[in-house]
Amino acid sequence: SNSFVIATDGLTTQVGSAERRVFGNRRFAEALDHVQGNDPNKLARTLAKALKDWQGTEERRDDVTVLAFKPSLKG
Repeated sequence: SNSFVIATDGLTTQVGSAERRVFGNRRFAEALDHVQGNDPNKLARTLAKALKDWQGTEERRDDVTVLAFKPSLKG
């Protein structure tokens, strides 16, 4: 089954120190596209690392919450 990722706008509106631009939806999607497999833990860790790398020395602007999960198929 598919995994789902939900994130607050604090992730996509974070400014990066190198370019002084927001992380944005495109980088969010690209980070997830680079994950091999469908593991929620990997998806969340990849987003956390991508955001940290993007943010650099820039101050955090907002809270960031990421929820990644894979529904159980058991009935």
